[in-house]
Amino acid sequence: IKVYVQPEVHEKEFNQFPPFDIPKMGDKVDFMVVLGGDGTLLYLASLFQGNISIPPVISFARGSLGFLTPFEFQNYEKLLTQFMKAGKPHWINIRMRLRAKVYRRRQQPSNTNSGIS
Repeated sequence: IKVYVQPEVHEKEFNQFPPFDIPKMGDKVDFMVVLGGDGTLLYLASLFQGNISIPPVISFARGSLGFLTPFEFQNYEKLLTQFMKAGKPHWINIRMRLRAKVYRRRQQPSNTNSGIS
């Protein structure tokens, strides 16, 4: 397994892991692990712009809401071990990525925003 971390995390906490570069990595990523809340997961989705597909994501709740992050952090070792077993079927929740522009009267359109449904 090759582990990459967010560039800011690489600089501040985990310099033993190289920082990821989404445009260069492209479709070479098998899956991603998110440690955080819904906002962290949405931030991850925002990194995959244009035609870059978001790989499967295993998200562990570390925030307060946890609507998009279904797994509890204390179970990470068991869940990741199960996930990595060859020939083991996995259930996947498919979510759509939406892109929207907000128009206000007599103003130019705002920046395009993305989100996960």
